[in-house]
Amino acid sequence: MATLPYPTSTDHLLITIPFSHYNEKARWAFDYYSIPYAEQRVMPGLHRYSTRPYVTPTSRGKKNSLSTPYSTPMLVVKPHLKPPYTIHDSSDITRYAATSFSSHSALPARIDGIQRMPDLYLSCGLELEPRVLQLERRFSDGNCLGIHSRRWAYYQILCRDKDLAIWRVMAARSNVGWLQRLMWWFMYPKIAHILCTFMMINEASAKSSETAIIAEFEYVSTLITPESPFLAGKAFSAADITFAVLAAPALGIGEKEGYGSWSPKKEVFHKDAQEFMERLRQTPAGKHVLMMYREYRGRKAIGCRNARQWGGLW
Repeated sequence: MATLPYPTSTDHLLITIPFSHYNEKARWAFDYYSIPYAEQRVMPGLHRYSTRPYVTPTSRGKKNSLSTPYSTPMLVVKPHLKPPYTIHDSSDITRYAATSFSSHSALPARIDGIQRMPDLYLSCGLELEPRVLQLERRFSDGNCLGIHSRRWAYYQILCRDKDLAIWRVMAARSNVGWLQRLMWWFMYPKIAHILCTFMMINEASAKSSETAIIAEFEYVSTLITPESPFLAGKAFSAADITFAVLAAPALGIGEKEGYGSWSPKKEVFHKDAQEFMERLRQTPAGKHVLMMYREYRGRKAIGCRNARQWGGLW
């Protein structure tokens, strides 16, 4: 694909559940390439009101059984066109950003007067592109790290916190419209119950996910060496982004550490959960995530904006 000229925020609408780690991956990819976009933030359970207008007969969910054509992140390319062109999977959105707005090589390059960052799938070299893709799929598809870290974090928030104190304030912290905040205030207990049932969140599943998270951190720790400080080779790639964002819930990465929106930080969890997060942070894999956020998590491009429906109410 040819490198596209840089767009304005009207060319890309990114619909996100802001604290979701899969949504953070799509946001990171756009920020890494300094692509202006409009972000429409929605709450879980209420997101269909925003995604429904862009769902087409050929739309599909992400690559796991919990996703539907209405799932987020949803990227709408040139949302003013009919029918809309949408991309539903965080990895597909990352690939779109890389193929459309990168240097198309392992090195940055100046194209049409604009400095383009390396292609996140080619940055380790063409011969290692399959390795980047293999790691990306390992972390994000099927019964993967992304599923386990979300289940573990949701168990801490939805099951152990009987007052749902963190869950209750999420709408206010997520910068959504006033109507969403009001609906969330009345509906958050019901949505919490539905999520626990739908995602099979309970003490046993959380314990199983904790074991899976530890195993994945141990595996990733073996990939990091002085000769190869990144997961797929000697350069930052989509594999590093994918592991960093999908490990974030298990590490309690907050906004001050680079997360792209408000997210529960580790200090708000129970003491034993905080201790688990801290143990993970001390592993080579955990330190790698913190470094990725510190050194490679870009900031929004000039021209990015928040998008709301219904006169700003949603």
